[in-house]
Amino acid sequence: MSQPSMRDRMIACAAQVVARRGVPGTSFAEVLLLTGASRGSIYHHFPGGKQELIEAALDWFADQLENALNELRASTPAAMLEQLVLLWRNKLLSNDCEAGCAIAAAVLSNAGMQLDEVNRLAFARLHAAVVRAMKRSGMAAPEEFVMLFLSTVQGAIVLCRAEMRIDPYDIAMAQLQRLFALDSASAATATR
Repeated sequence: MSQPSMRDRMIACAAQVVARRGVPGTSFAEVLLLTGASRGSIYHHFPGGKQELIEAALDWFADQLENALNELRASTPAAMLEQLVLLWRNKLLSNDCEAGCAIAAAVLSNAGMQLDEVNRLAFARLHAAVVRAMKRSGMAAPEEFVMLFLSTVQGAIVLCRAEMRIDPYDIAMAQLQRLFALDSASAATATR
């Protein structure tokens, strides 16, 4: 497999910094330092400046999540929910709860940049990928559940970052899974 280009490395690094510090806290200087890129490469790779870099970073982040979601397989909706819960949990644990979702971070801290459409499309892609995952597992109409799931995940991520521990996520997800099991049980009873 070939090595990622310097542009691709800068984009991936910017996504990680946005997830950790938000848009205002993402600087070319830090991206250059972390990637080892030269100062001249900034406007060579991103002639549109920080706006172009942030847009590319958010698109890259959405690609990464969408790809991970497309790979999930489970035989039941409850098993798929467990995989989804673990996917986000592992992402939080991989950085000691210091970084969350780059897309959410950009929504909350866009610093006057024109990112509304980029953020909307990124969340739409994420929502669609989770819906597809739930449908693959046998859930008939998961759209509303997925909105609840993503809202709960994003809120839990914010709390984990604020508290610098995984407990808020685990508590929120346990409650969501409990509600899902209750809802599934009552739906099964209603169809008998």
